[in-house]
Amino acid sequence: MAAVKALRWAPVEVILLDRTNPHLFQPLLYQVAASVLAPDQMGTPIRGILARQRNTMVIHGEVSAVNKGQRYVVASSADRSDVQIPYDYLVLTTGQRHIYFGHDEFERFAPGLKSLADGVAIRNRILQAFEQAEAEEDPSAHPELLTFVLRWRRTYRR
Repeated sequence: MAAVKALRWAPVEVILLDRTNPHLFQPLLYQVAASVLAPDQMGTPIRGILARQRNTMVIHGEVSAVNKGQRYVVASSADRSDVQIPYDYLVLTTGQRHIYFGHDEFERFAPGLKSLADGVAIRNRILQAFEQAEAEEDPSAHPELLTFVLRWRRTYRR
């Protein structure tokens, strides 16, 4: 998104191809998980952000291949498959996924928080725990039902 915005006044044609429609501000995803913000408050449609940028076209789709030699990407969207989109210069971002450092079995107990779907899933698990605790008649079971472990990992860039 930063590259597209930086090219706003350049004499170029920009094509932004993204498989998700909303642009998310990831540092606030924890507020979706904590039910402070609604999911629809977290995302801004990419087309809305770039509506006034006349040199930019937004395509909702996914890149499946890049042909560096002939300078095109292969993309698919909801209504078209394997479309070749030529380019002069390519800025490619691959996204992210959760890493469990060789312990993928931890994933079901320690969900990541990188997407809106992750935030909603965590929120639902937390709310479900509160519902279970409220329905539980044995007060000695409440601490186990209402114990949450959070791990915060801050990364620094040089």
